[in-house]
Amino acid sequence: MDELIFLRNLENLKEGEHAHLECRVEPINDPELRIEWFVNGVAIKTGHRFRTTHDFGYVALDILYTYAEDSGTYMAKATNKLGEAVNTCTIKCSGHRIRTVHAFGMVVLEILGTKIEDTGEYTCRATNKWGQAEISVTLECVEKQKGQKPQFTTHIKSLENLKDGESAHFECTLIPVGDPLLKVEWFLNGKPIPHSSRIKTVSDFGFVVMDITYVQSHDSGEYVCKASNKYGEDYTKATLKCRGKGGVYLDTLQPDSLARIRELELSGNQGSAEPHTPVEEPPHFITQLTDITTLVEGQSAHFEARLTPITDPHLKVEWYYNGKKLPHGHKYRTFHDFGLVILDILYCYEENSGVYECRAFNRVGEDVTRATLKCVSKANLILDSQLPQGMEGGLQKIQTLEDSHIRTRDVMTAEERRQAPVFTVPLSNHENLREGESVHFEARLTPTDDPRLKVEWFWNGKALKTGSRFRTFHDFGFVILEISPVYPEDSGEYSCRATNEYGEAVTTATMKVQGKRSIILESQLPKGMESTIEKIAELEGLGHITGIPMEEEDTGKPPEFITTPADLTLQENSLAHFECRLTPVNDSSMRVEWFHNGKPLSAGSRIKTINDFGFVILEVAGVYQRDAGLYTCKATNRHGEATVSCQLQVKGRQGIVMEPQLPRDFKTGTTSIQRLEESLYKREEVPAEEEKPEPPRFVTELKDVTDISEGAPVHFDCRVEPVGDPTMRIDWFHNGRPFPTGSRVHTLSDFGFVSLDLDWTYARDSGEFLCRATNKWGSATTKASLLVKDKFTLFMEEQGLSELLTDMQGLLPVIHLIRLKEANNNLVQ
Repeated sequence: MDELIFLRNLENLKEGEHAHLECRVEPINDPELRIEWFVNGVAIKTGHRFRTTHDFGYVALDILYTYAEDSGTYMAKATNKLGEAVNTCTIKCSGHRIRTVHAFGMVVLEILGTKIEDTGEYTCRATNKWGQAEISVTLECVEKQKGQKPQFTTHIKSLENLKDGESAHFECTLIPVGDPLLKVEWFLNGKPIPHSSRIKTVSDFGFVVMDITYVQSHDSGEYVCKASNKYGEDYTKATLKCRGKGGVYLDTLQPDSLARIRELELSGNQGSAEPHTPVEEPPHFITQLTDITTLVEGQSAHFEARLTPITDPHLKVEWYYNGKKLPHGHKYRTFHDFGLVILDILYCYEENSGVYECRAFNRVGEDVTRATLKCVSKANLILDSQLPQGMEGGLQKIQTLEDSHIRTRDVMTAEERRQAPVFTVPLSNHENLREGESVHFEARLTPTDDPRLKVEWFWNGKALKTGSRFRTFHDFGFVILEISPVYPEDSGEYSCRATNEYGEAVTTATMKVQGKRSIILESQLPKGMESTIEKIAELEGLGHITGIPMEEEDTGKPPEFITTPADLTLQENSLAHFECRLTPVNDSSMRVEWFHNGKPLSAGSRIKTINDFGFVILEVAGVYQRDAGLYTCKATNRHGEATVSCQLQVKGRQGIVMEPQLPRDFKTGTTSIQRLEESLYKREEVPAEEEKPEPPRFVTELKDVTDISEGAPVHFDCRVEPVGDPTMRIDWFHNGRPFPTGSRVHTLSDFGFVSLDLDWTYARDSGEFLCRATNKWGSATTKASLLVKDKFTLFMEEQGLSELLTDMQGLLPVIHLIRLKEANNNLVQ
């Protein structure tokens, strides 16, 4: 056998190219000469990609399009009665693992399916007539069984000059992504950060995020994120600086108030000599509220009006929204002093749109002012470009390239569609097939994109019927017929006919199938199903001759369920299977329907129904809690009907939220978010008879706080059990009355930890603080005392008018405190 003669260099083949191997063999006219091909010691099976030729001493192997896995040692083996001859060669095919991109100033290198030998330093070199530049990067590839230690690809960034109450966001990326043993921890000043309702952490898909909803001064410090697994660990750190808000505003909030205060003081000095009785007057709005119609979702709304009289102690101001009293909350901030009424709404949503009304009333009368707020929601889709700076024109360039490509392709397609069909590659014959093997017919056809092109298959001049053994495919110019498995009766001539409005084309091939010996012709079906063969033959069209109608079997009996489906109790995401038997079996008028809680059961990807040979089956894959209920099967024919029912119970899993989280148009978004947060702490439902009574009890009590000065903060905390009770309610009382929350009062109840914080205190805060925990089993209380010492650091002596006017710019809140102090002393006396 001569050495293989290569038509092209096969050591640098690229994926998708054609490979051709050929050689010469003698003797030429030996009828018993047999040629075999092997790759890496394994015999090559003929297929649509591999084609072998042996004629007149010429031996060839063609691989139509190669893949990387086709690389290896190919051997041609010739055998006859006198001996054998062997010849080998090598094919090396490189796949498209390495991809490079250079466009719009961006250079990219991608390596798909990295291997150990890809480890090393990669250098990118850019050269023009002015010079060159280089940049290098190192790639380390490790085996999967060895694992990989964590590494932060991007690091968290420091945050400075944050104000008390703002939000903080730390973000970084981490590899490896799919390591189940990877552990991520956060530390503040070397100590683990405890769980809190203010702090939320996320670690998924290689992204590590920590959000602090409202920062406080004690949150300042060094934050460290630690990632560890059994192969190593890595760190990233950043600092956070938060400065607290001042207790007293030094800048004036209302410039016009200085002149008004001066008038009040002068009128007070003049009136001291001649006491007079104040004359009450009804309230009157000097300026009205202004409509706001151009507000975008997320912005704040500000309403402001001026009101008289100013010094009426009986004057009350209330706010209403769409006729209902405005609820208290951290979003709504109201102000009323010196004849000025203000309403601020933080981060408005579309549902905040409406009519806002301010009502002022005293013992003499009342007045009202109204304004309209219209807030437009933001679009759900981000329509602005997200490209980095410097690449804003990239979209237009890409769009231009794509449009030119589409126009060129459309022109070529239009030209192709105007021609009659032509088979560029005909069908190939298949002989010496054995029963049970598979056969693959394939041909190439043009035009490829003609929507009116019709492809038909024929067997021995008759239209080929579709069935479970026959599969056809037609797309991208390929026409394929696969038969698996084949039988001797499938032998014959197969034709493929392509037709459009310009003409038609036909390609034909033959197939010969040899039958197996010792074929069992008797039915192997169980007892009671002997008539199944006739039923299958009838379905496949072999049971009777076409054109002769068969008489339907009519037993004259109404439907009757022989067996009933059993009730099921399953865990969520399990498979529900209901099965029953129905008679009569061969009634063509029989109709079977399924109902869920009295409503027809709609078909879907999860729901499958079967009604054949007297078996009625319903399968529901991946059941949810909403699938629980009563399932009814109803069978109907021309003589009557019958029904059978069964129950399905589905136990829910904790933490699975299957419903959409934001309704249409985001109109009730806050409600949906609230439900989502509540579901995070929702425990699995326990039957009432299995619950154990567990009234609340305080593990640690509140501690008394004494000897603190006015203006200092105070903190109360205690611990309560049970921890995960969703019915637990915490209430705070001060001297027997409910203690409301506000801008300086903060409460926390999470993981059994209960706390009360007062940012600053007054003398009136002294007294008894009581914390009450209540659930459906009972209640428990704990109490502590607070003693706040009054400060006497305010100078009550009269100052000069010039000095007062000079310092009045920053002392407006102090004057207000002085008046409150005098009123408090008068009440005490």
